[in-house]
Amino acid sequence: MLDQIDDDRSVSVTVSLAKSMCKEIDYKQEMEAIVCDKITEFDSKMHYSQKANKATKNGDIKKQDKKAESLPSSTRKKILPPPTNSAQSIVNNPDKPNLYRSKTVIGSSRDKESDLNEQLTKPKNVHIKSIDLFTQNSQQSNQDVNSKPKKKLYKKRVPIWESSALKKPDSQSKSLFTQSSISSKRPVSAGLLTYSKLIEIESNIQNDYKIKDQAEINDQQRKFEDLNENQREKTEFLGSRIDWLNLPHEIWLRVLSFLKQHDLAKFGQTCKTFNDLYKDSSLWRKIELKYEYSVIDEWLDWIGKRRPNELNIIQCSGHVSFNGITGMFKNIGENLQKLNLSRCSNGSLSGDNFALQASIRCPNVTSLDLSWTLLSNQTLKLIVDSFKKIESINLSGCNMIKEDGFNQLLEKHGKSLRNLEISGCIHFSSDIIYNIGCHCRQIEKLNISNCHRIRNESIIEACPQWIKLKYIDLRGIKNIKNNCISALVRKCPHLEGLSLGECVHIGDASMVEIATYRSEIKQLDLCNCKKISDASIRSMAGICSKLELLNLKGTNLTDSGLITLSDSNFIKKVAELNLSFLPISEFVLLKILKNAENLRKIDLYGCYNIKHIEEIKESIATNDTIKRNLEINI
Repeated sequence: MLDQIDDDRSVSVTVSLAKSMCKEIDYKQEMEAIVCDKITEFDSKMHYSQKANKATKNGDIKKQDKKAESLPSSTRKKILPPPTNSAQSIVNNPDKPNLYRSKTVIGSSRDKESDLNEQLTKPKNVHIKSIDLFTQNSQQSNQDVNSKPKKKLYKKRVPIWESSALKKPDSQSKSLFTQSSISSKRPVSAGLLTYSKLIEIESNIQNDYKIKDQAEINDQQRKFEDLNENQREKTEFLGSRIDWLNLPHEIWLRVLSFLKQHDLAKFGQTCKTFNDLYKDSSLWRKIELKYEYSVIDEWLDWIGKRRPNELNIIQCSGHVSFNGITGMFKNIGENLQKLNLSRCSNGSLSGDNFALQASIRCPNVTSLDLSWTLLSNQTLKLIVDSFKKIESINLSGCNMIKEDGFNQLLEKHGKSLRNLEISGCIHFSSDIIYNIGCHCRQIEKLNISNCHRIRNESIIEACPQWIKLKYIDLRGIKNIKNNCISALVRKCPHLEGLSLGECVHIGDASMVEIATYRSEIKQLDLCNCKKISDASIRSMAGICSKLELLNLKGTNLTDSGLITLSDSNFIKKVAELNLSFLPISEFVLLKILKNAENLRKIDLYGCYNIKHIEEIKESIATNDTIKRNLEINI
């Protein structure tokens, strides 16, 4: 049993089992004393009976000897001398019972258990059952009877840990205890343990466990100190248990600011704590309703309670009342700074109604998008008078406004305007361009596309005033010529973007002017400019190195010009490229895709020479030099 103490996993089971065995051992020792007393009585009786049997037997032997002498020598049996000990008796008469196995002294040469079995089983008049006190010692009864005499059974036994070779079985003496038990080749009996000793063993084992646990903790601390600071911070964060609900609100608000509106609304329905966070005004500085066709008053009331700084209601419709619109803008009040009502032109939810109420309730609006809302000229005048400072306004497609209302806007807010868009206002004449040049000296972005009544000369006269102009959109103005482009690139030193789509008079001369005076241009739209040829690409290939957007749709380029494009300096910077309706080959396309490192989108509509687009896409997917997230439209 004690050998099992080496196994730490069975220590507790061994100790509890040993405790119960101590009680059984005490009972066995009492039974052993009783048996020993009866054995002594039985031996005394057997001593006297054996003497009487021996005398009668000697007389019988003498009679047999006389008869044997009278017989012939051939028929005479060999008479063996009487055995002197039990071993010789067994050898001479293996089939007969050994009558000379008498024993008067306990603890002779034979083992105690074998003597008990022989003495108790031979007489018939004594009924005493043999008791196997120690099963381990019973195995020794099968040894040779001539083995060396052993110690007496009733000799006082010394506990193992009190001997000179062994000590109390603690963590340091386990190895000695095991080696002693192995070298003696004698199994250790549980009867040598007492209850108090087992209690001591159990307490020592528990102390050993505590020492081992403390050693493991010290090892972990030593390893943790050896880590780098970054690894230590990661370990502390991952190993700690964070109570997420008790985090500071500032951290939660920063995390929630990255969620979209519908996700944020679902988040607020989880629990009371998150619902309070969800209602924080910092999360609703921008509210957007896009393509919603069933807007009701409850929605407007909810928006008003959030009090956003930016409100985008894009292409929406529904059944809302006048009081709903008024209540929303009344609750928002002076917080509103940006208002986008693009394409809201159906029913009561029209841009005209919203703009009218916003002009009354929200005077701090600086950015206003009323494109394609059927805004009336009277509402435009109210907006101009109510808003304090307008920096950006989009009136594209508002064909109901007139030049007097627009001129009033330029006179009051022209100095603060940075962005002005009047695309599609077909009723505006060239005088509007002259007024923009006079009042809008700080203009940075100007969109006058599809204003067909604007002449080439008016732009040439106004452009010297646009010192800070960065982008101008002239698409669809048929009157624009090369001299207008030359004036823009020379008079506007900060010009970065030009949209000249559908300008049929623009040719290679304009590209030479751009390459000469505005080599840092970033956006260039030449859609359907039929006079743009390969010479334009050659003039720009080695100079314009910062182009990010290039639209060559429907131009007069050939495969030779496209090869020049694939080897140009700016092709590495281009992010969007439109080559629709051009005679581009698959070889040139692969070359462009390989050299355009930053390309994200390419349009190839109407390119009939490209017939194996699937193979090209597969080659892009397997080629590491080509961006795999490239969008190809064909």
